[in-house]
This record gives sequence, structure tokens and C-alpha cells, in this order.
Amino acid sequence: MQATRILLLAGALCTSVAAWARPLELAAPGTPIALDARPRHVAAADWLAQQRWYGLTLQGNALVVTPVTQLTEASFHSAVGKDADRMLEGAKTALIKPAMALKLAPDSLFAVRILDDNGVPVALPAAAFAGTAPTDVLGQGWQSKVIIAGKAWTLSTRSQQRPDGKLLAGSLEIIGKTEGRAPQVLLPASSGMAFARQELLWIGDIDGDATPDLLVRRMRLTGDVQYVFLRGADTAVLTMPDARKASYYSSGVEPESNTFTWPKDRSPAPFRLTRKGGFSISSAAWQEALGDPLPALPRTLAERQYQLGKETIRFTLEYLPRVGGVDGPVGDDMWAGQVVVRVFFRGRSQVLMEAQAPDDDNFTLSFGTLGTEPGITVDYHPHYNNTLQYHWVYDGERFQQVLATQLQGC
Repeated sequence: MQATRILLLAGALCTSVAAWARPLELAAPGTPIALDARPRHVAAADWLAQQRWYGLTLQGNALVVTPVTQLTEASFHSAVGKDADRMLEGAKTALIKPAMALKLAPDSLFAVRILDDNGVPVALPAAAFAGTAPTDVLGQGWQSKVIIAGKAWTLSTRSQQRPDGKLLAGSLEIIGKTEGRAPQVLLPASSGMAFARQELLWIGDIDGDATPDLLVRRMRLTGDVQYVFLRGADTAVLTMPDARKASYYSSGVEPESNTFTWPKDRSPAPFRLTRKGGFSISSAAWQEALGDPLPALPRTLAERQYQLGKETIRFTLEYLPRVGGVDGPVGDDMWAGQVVVRVFFRGRSQVLMEAQAPDDDNFTLSFGTLGTEPGITVDYHPHYNNTLQYHWVYDGERFQQVLATQLQGC
């Protein structure tokens, strides 16, 4: 059996990475796409047709594949270099030319394109592919019997358990069995990851190879949604962008490549927290609380409670064991780790982020107000050459992350 190829995008530490042929690409609605590769003599519509993007929509139990034939204004604007620095500070700058995105139907989940071994986009049939099983929540003991190309398949989950009998985070796999073939892993374990919920949205055969293709939706502990699309031997993972979050990246070597991206319907404004309190944890204290070897069960590393005006706000740092057992790139998040940072406020609990140990520096959390609303900032140094800063503001129901910055000193 051909080895499964998994597309997990992670940022580089300090060097640019050359483009490579990815067999399966996914694009979220509204996200900008690069137009630099379009030759000037080729009309936009003709160029787009050559790119062979397709929108995927669920209609009943069918997965509908529709060619993307138009572009639209992206949901995010972007500025680079000095303009990015000025926009981060909320200063006025030159008019930003809107980025473009694939124009998808309102009910499309995302867009997909398939590339051959030479990186050339492959055509897909525009059709509705019938699903062979209803939507279901994945968990320990899940099983489903389906018919693919006239053959009976049994799909089931396989996972690891913690000593307390609960699922080891990220260990869930989907196994497929059919007569005449050895059992095969259709969807492998998600090393280093943890999910609040995983759903199987569709099972069918989109490429005619008589093997199940899958569409899975996963919710991270933070509430972020991911889609996993499996076609044949290729798997791609797409994290849906947060429509309210801006991001800034700065390189100490090439400041002209500094980039600031923000939602087009929200004017950039600097995040200036009026600090009311907070705490810091050193890398040494973090590691001591975590212990060596890593514990097999969850463990609270830190807990702090404060008053914000007349209200109580509490924070915990909780170690959550997961398959893989080491910090490192997780999906498209370079700096996620095994420690869950949680806030308790106004009767609700919310995961702000997942973090790894700070690298010979401090993990610092501050809280206070942004205008009249509660706010939180985390200063985080997971790598000696990278400083991260995350900002949240309370939107009446939860703390919404509104800005993430990465300062790279190489």
C-alpha cells in the first residue's frame, strides 16, 4: 500500500522554504490566493480555469464538487514592510489594494485542488458523490459498515488509552477493512494534537480507486475548526481562519518582508491593554512543575486567581498528555504544545491557547482592560529566536483573540 502523505503546514524558524509539489491543497473561503504566477498575457478567467480549484459542498449525504470560475475580494487585507509596521500601530498608510480569493458558493466548506507528481493541477469531475454513511461523532468504539465500489467495508476507530481509561489525545485513527485486503489506516493519529470533538462528515469514493475517501471536521480545544480531507493516499488538513483575528510577522533580517494581515471589515487598531495584574512562569519552573518523565495523566502546572474590578478571573495551566509526547509543529501551528492555558470568567471556562515550555525565558500572562472591556495578553518565548504575543478581548460571551504577533530575530 502506498504510504499516506499528510500535508501539515508549519512556519520555518529562520529560513525560507522552497515550494514543493503538494498532492492535495485546500483553501478556506475568503482567504487570499497568490496571483503572481499568472502571466500578464493570460486573462484572469483563463488562468483560474488552469488552476483547477473546486468548491466542496455537503448536500444531504452527498459531497458536491463544483469548479471555481471566478475570484472575489478576500476577507483579509495585507500590508508589507514599513506599511505593515504602520498598520500594526493603527497609523494611516497608503491605500491597500484588496487581495483576491476564490469565489465559492455561500454553503461551500472550502476549495480543493489536486496536483500530480509534477505539481500540475488535475481535473476533477463536477458531480455529486454520494455518501455511504450518515454524519457521526468519532470516538472510542466507533464503527460503520459501508459499500465502496460494490465492496463491503468496515470502518472503525483505534486509539490509545491513558491509565485512567480515557482517550489519549490525538491517538484516534480510522481503520478500514475489506475482504481480500489487509486492514489499512485511512486516517492516522494526530501526533501532538488534542480535540474537543471530531466528526465524520462524509465517506465515499471521489477518485474511483475503490477505497474510502473521507471528510472529517475537528474542533480544537480553543474552538478553532479544522477540516481533514482524505482522497486516495493523500490527506490534507485545513484550519479555518479566524475572521476576527489580525496577525503580524516581523523578520529581523528582512524587515521589508514584515507582514500585517487583518480582517477587511475591521479597521486595524493597536492593542493597548491597561494592565491590572498577571503572572510569569520561568522555563525552569515550568519544567519542574511538569516533571521528568512526562506524566501519564493530566496535571495542573499553575493556577492563579485575581479580581478584575468586582469580578473574579482565574487562570490555569494544565498539562494534557497526548500521543507523540513531545512539543513541536502541530498542524499549521508551529508553537502549540501540551499545556492548555485556560481562563475562567463570568461562569464560563475557555481554552485560550496550547503552549509548550518557554525556551530559557518566561511565559507571561497579563490581564486588564482594553477600553471598557476585559482583555488578556500573553508574551511567549517558545524558541530563543522567536517572540510571540497574543491578545484577546472579551466580546460579551468569550475572550476573542484579535491579534497575534511573531517577532523573529534571525
